[in-house]
Amino acid sequence: MRKALLIFVAMLSVITVGAQGLEYVYDDATHTAKVTYRVRTLGDGTKERIKGSYHGDIVIPETVSGYTVTGVGELAFDQCDNIPSVKFPNTMKAIEERAFCGCKILKEVIIPASVDTIYNNAFDDCQALEKVVFEDGENLLKLGVGSSSAESGMFSFQPVKTVYIGRPYRYPKVKAWGWYDYYDLSAFGRCQTLEEVTFGPYVKEIQPFEFILTPALKTVTINGTITTLATKAFYKCESLKSINLPEGLTTIGVRAFEFCKSLENIKFPSTLTMIDEYAFGSCEGLQKLVIPASVGSLGLASFTACTSVKEVILEDSPYELTLPYGSEGGSNGFFTSMPLEKAYIGRPYSHPETGWAGYRTGAFTRCAYLKEVRFGDYVTKILNGDFMELHKLQTVVLPKSLKSIGEFGFTACENLNAITCPATTPPVCSNYVFSNTDKQTCKLYVPSESIELYKAANVWKEFFNIEAYVGPDPGGEGTGDGTEFIVHLKAGGTVGYALASKPKVTLSGNVFTVTTTDGAATYQHSEVEKFTLNVATAISQPIAEAAGEPQIIRQVGQLTFTGCKPNESICIYSAAGKLLLTAQTDANGYAEVQTSQLPKGIYVVKSDSVTIKIAKQ
Repeated sequence: MRKALLIFVAMLSVITVGAQGLEYVYDDATHTAKVTYRVRTLGDGTKERIKGSYHGDIVIPETVSGYTVTGVGELAFDQCDNIPSVKFPNTMKAIEERAFCGCKILKEVIIPASVDTIYNNAFDDCQALEKVVFEDGENLLKLGVGSSSAESGMFSFQPVKTVYIGRPYRYPKVKAWGWYDYYDLSAFGRCQTLEEVTFGPYVKEIQPFEFILTPALKTVTINGTITTLATKAFYKCESLKSINLPEGLTTIGVRAFEFCKSLENIKFPSTLTMIDEYAFGSCEGLQKLVIPASVGSLGLASFTACTSVKEVILEDSPYELTLPYGSEGGSNGFFTSMPLEKAYIGRPYSHPETGWAGYRTGAFTRCAYLKEVRFGDYVTKILNGDFMELHKLQTVVLPKSLKSIGEFGFTACENLNAITCPATTPPVCSNYVFSNTDKQTCKLYVPSESIELYKAANVWKEFFNIEAYVGPDPGGEGTGDGTEFIVHLKAGGTVGYALASKPKVTLSGNVFTVTTTDGAATYQHSEVEKFTLNVATAISQPIAEAAGEPQIIRQVGQLTFTGCKPNESICIYSAAGKLLLTAQTDANGYAEVQTSQLPKGIYVVKSDSVTIKIAKQ
């Protein structure tokens, strides 16, 4: 009795919970204590738990009577519906079964890094719980311990809105029945109110099913180096619009983002190697796909039913990309279900053979809206039937490296009107490569020195209009004379114009027009990364001569600015963003900047009117 009284007096000096102290269970062997519920003694001498006996703001101390407080015991605060907050000590190790069940006004839970175990149902029926924080730490946190079967995860039916996960964690392998399937339980899966999730620096993997069916989730921030996004991690998060995928991520798991209908854009890191089956299936908001060169394979139907994707880019790489079918059974090509209008293919790729007569269902077969296809110079062959039945295809720009085109490569592309093939040796064409293309009206642009070779080559000789290039160099290596104006495309590759053709650039709305003495070409603003000059000798005349238009003329050791605003500031930065040179235009919008002192490298030249990147060689 005396010992119990001393403990009670000591606790009064640490916390106040109404007029009562906290009760503890002591372990003399480990010299530790854990918080427990209060009891009362009945008339027959038996003891009974007092439900809801604690109230007020709870502060659990690190020690009590020399014992280290390491846990909150089973049912300790069960049905305590007048506890607005709880503070755990950094000595805390475990929070046991139903420890805070029914704490109806508890709004926030901050779990210290010292906690290694939280038992199942520890926070059930916390009807006001809006914020959960797992503090930063490297040690593994085990959640849901003791679960053998259940209908929901630890926070599934709590009104949690904000979550911070600062450490690695695990949930037991428990199957639960959903309306669609059995699935692994997770701490936050099916949480209907969850809006924001942030991951700290020590989290390396987002667990399977972790945020499955969280319809209100809008924001996911990843601050650490996550290497794996596991199966169905964000399955059917219908409000998720964007997510930052960090460098270091290598794998996106099966159905990880399937049915994320609001996901509009996603930037893949350069470390990504695998996008698994159905990973982005039915992401109806995605508008553009850029597949990094680091990706070695895409899973079955990983982008199936992405009904808003207008452009796809396979970044330049010498390594082959493995593409599967676009749907189960192989009836569709990988990109068939997308409303693509443009495609850039910067690397070789392969996919399984299927379809009638053993021919492949090509990756782009029957893309009903595809208008333009461009290839990078790592592509040496086009597979059988890959661009078959593209009824709206108008423009094809083939690579210099192209050696062959397989059977039915571009068959049934009846609106094709321009093909550019910069290969000096005509690529070998198999049967029916350009069947249904009107070869009387479709123009074929080839190197001027190779025109006669194309006129004699199988299939190519069927084209009535075989012409030399008019300015553009699709291969991106320029005219070879060291003087050219270059358009750099975000999709990869470049288009070069000889300065002798007097290229002039104008911008109207969102469209750049490059006009030369030979004609004009247009580019969407969103397509263009930059304009540069590749000059080996001095240039004495401006690229564009129209008065009043801002121009930057590159000469040996000097940049000349014309057509700018009066007294306009000019800055030259290093590639790292360091300011190196400044100047100002005169009253006529003219300035000269000496660049001879700059070493070789890449620089950003910026004025109020124009910004370009230049390379000094």
